[in-house]
Amino acid sequence: MTNYMEEILDMKLAEVLQLIHGRVICTKNHYLGIRTYRSPMDTWVYQQIIWETKPDVLIEIGNKWGGSTLMFSNIIQSAGLNTRIIGVDKDHSILSERAREIPNSVFIEGDAVKSFDHVADLIKPGEKVMIMDDSSHMYNITLAILRKYHELVTKGQYFIIEDGIGNNGLPKKNRGYNAYKACEDFVKECHEFRIDRARELFVLTYNPKGYLLRIKE
Repeated sequence: MTNYMEEILDMKLAEVLQLIHGRVICTKNHYLGIRTYRSPMDTWVYQQIIWETKPDVLIEIGNKWGGSTLMFSNIIQSAGLNTRIIGVDKDHSILSERAREIPNSVFIEGDAVKSFDHVADLIKPGEKVMIMDDSSHMYNITLAILRKYHELVTKGQYFIIEDGIGNNGLPKKNRGYNAYKACEDFVKECHEFRIDRARELFVLTYNPKGYLLRIKE
């Protein structure tokens, strides 16, 4: 692996983002041996949010191999929390066995929007709920998930939409791949949330405008 820091100090930010992205999605990127596509900068922010907000339930939409699910579980346990994890994915066929054995977790296979009632039934009255969407990142699907699931997020908790960088930082893949715009349009119609750009702590984030904080009941 080439391109060391001292060799790329004059590289444009767009080129740096492309370089980082290539390494985030490479097969060597894993969490304790389980593949994951998570950005290390945002991952640090996630543990801060979990520590500060202490959710009772973390809904993770899009689980893939389960590396990030295991990471969240370890953060939760290290923080001394009893947060339950609900994992939702249209296909759990490649979910690792170690992820399936994560304590205090349940995995639901199916379309996220169609699975909403199943997920909602697992939430107990008074529980603080945080949601992370790392599913398709397509504009229409992301907006549909926001509109459907936002009611589960409690005041003071976050609805995090990942990979808005797809159209704002990395080369555009196609017209539909735009979670960034979905976040912008959602907060225009739902005033219970605001975009918290202070959570883009290290500037280089995969979730520009994707940290949505619920500020009203």
